[in-house]
Amino acid sequence: MCVVWKNGLLLNELINRGWTGSELARAAGLSKITVLKCLKKDAKANIPTVTKIAKALNLRGETLIEWR
Repeated sequence: MCVVWKNGLLLNELINRGWTGSELARAAGLSKITVLKCLKKDAKANIPTVTKIAKALNLRGETLIEWR
């Protein structure tokens, strides 16, 4: 089993907020490359990155991921 980003959820959050990947990266304290990797379909997620992105989006981390 592994943790992956829920398909399309992160991208939908960015679109709804009018944010770019660069803006999310800046808000989360991550590199643009890391955010772009998270946006890919079936991308594996690691907990520190999930935590930073969730905090930047003011969401709970578990809403962004699923176990497979």
